[in-house]
Amino acid sequence: MIFVLFQSFLKGYYLIVVTKRKQVASIGAHAIYRVEDTIMISLFSKSVAGPDLPEEERYRRIFHNVDLTSNFYFSHTYDLTRPVQSNMYLPSDLERQRLAEPKPPVLKPDETFLWNHFLLHPFHDTLRPEWLISLTHGFVSQSDINIYGRHIYVTLIARRSRHYAGTRFLKRGCDNAGHCANHVESEQIVHDASEISHRRAFITSYIQMRGSVPVHWEQDHAGMKAKPPISIARADPFASAAAMHFERLFHKFGAPIIAFDLVKKKERRPRESILLNAYTAALGYLNKFLPKESAIQHVSWDMAKSNKSREPVVLRILDQYAQHFLKQQGIFTSRQRLSLVAEADAGLDSGHGVVRVNCVDCLDRTNTAQFMIGLCALRHQLFELGVIADTQASQIPPDSPVNRVLEEMYEDHGDTIALQYGGSQLVNRIQSYRKTRPWTSNSRDILNTVARYYSNSFTDADKQMAINLFLGKYVPLKEDEPLWLQYSDYFLHYPHA
Repeated sequence: MIFVLFQSFLKGYYLIVVTKRKQVASIGAHAIYRVEDTIMISLFSKSVAGPDLPEEERYRRIFHNVDLTSNFYFSHTYDLTRPVQSNMYLPSDLERQRLAEPKPPVLKPDETFLWNHFLLHPFHDTLRPEWLISLTHGFVSQSDINIYGRHIYVTLIARRSRHYAGTRFLKRGCDNAGHCANHVESEQIVHDASEISHRRAFITSYIQMRGSVPVHWEQDHAGMKAKPPISIARADPFASAAAMHFERLFHKFGAPIIAFDLVKKKERRPRESILLNAYTAALGYLNKFLPKESAIQHVSWDMAKSNKSREPVVLRILDQYAQHFLKQQGIFTSRQRLSLVAEADAGLDSGHGVVRVNCVDCLDRTNTAQFMIGLCALRHQLFELGVIADTQASQIPPDSPVNRVLEEMYEDHGDTIALQYGGSQLVNRIQSYRKTRPWTSNSRDILNTVARYYSNSFTDADKQMAINLFLGKYVPLKEDEPLWLQYSDYFLHYPHA
């Protein structure tokens, strides 16, 4: 029995328990699970709390709109909120103890990606640690690739931020603290499966992220337009929100910070270019106060314009960008240790910096760009593992099994993130940029466009209420106006506005 969280509405606390799980990946001896089923148990006596209130039942229904069986993950011995290198900086004797008797990680979870942070807080210090789990939301996939008789595991982990979380048109840009909408950190781990202990294994890792343009912008989706106009909601002349956003990235990843911006540059009616201008101004202002060697690199490329070419040039250009980024960053590698008592940082080669990818929604174009960056990183990872001779693109041809496996993983990764944020699967997929898609894919794209429009128009408000309740942005009190009667959640996310 695993306690995931505790939720209180108007009458008392409920306990949510994971009753079924499925293993979806393993890193060394550490199993990663997806939540498959849960139950909700009331912890209060009805004779004491009195009869059910209509509001109590409605809050329960709203809460259940966050489906815990849909892409929520946990591990008893591995911290999914943190990258692999953080999980490797553990004393060897402590790791053996953890594997023999499951205990929570020594490092505290990264609260940015801890989706049950608010719901564990009341009882975190009173219950046995092994009863509680850290719950992440996003995507996890793992594939076993056999290369010349060697079993290589490719794992893709996407961690969705709990800050400024929500649905597509209701959460755009960033809040006052610089937390951006649709912030997802994607980690690509490649390691040799022959070694059980992940501390002694040869593991490689590469992280990239996506997130909405970190300025205060919005779209009015009340009309019937599929692409509502974009407007800057509030002026921020000193780029204070963007400053806080990038300060966190520098603190976590170091330099270089590469802002890979895929929005359109020129339009007959300015729409996406409004974001480009605001983003360019914010980054230009911030770079005035940064050393030249640490300046934020704003790499702007109109991906949609390049895709209008008759030739399939987009993926080739993306690969060139990816190679340039990887030369600056490198990847994380853990060299094989000779002894379990080696120093914690011995044999580690840590990559530095991060590529921050965005388009308007951070869905379709962003996912294709992340796939190509991930493919370039994979070449570096396989080279470090001694599987391929160099890092050139020719080492993994487009029709190779390795390429197909990674592409399928990133397609699933993109579909999942798109469903969570946009309400449908990807509309423009990786294959569409090769210009070799079958004609039947057009009908699928139309259906996904309609599904995304329907979700944004009719179901996003209910989803947003559920997310606000789940994450503790709104805490029910009898004397307050019920959540469903509030016109907007603006003051929940901008409490001091």
